[in-house]
Amino acid sequence: AKFVFDAGEKLDAIGFGLGEKIADLGDHVDVIGSLVIDRFWGSPRLQLKVTEIANAGGVRVEEGA
Repeated sequence: AKFVFDAGEKLDAIGFGLGEKIADLGDHVDVIGSLVIDRFWGSPRLQLKVTEIANAGGVRVEEGA
């Protein structure tokens, strides 16, 4: 997948075990993940490794959680 930011920039992303969530997502999402350098096929590129994804506004921070 590619994430497209408001500025029009695109970023490759990968998230294992998240495929079943795709159908329930809208155009804007909240994402938890980390940036990594992917060297698949030998060429380094920036990639977002997604660990959780939800519709925008669906994520909240709880102190002490």
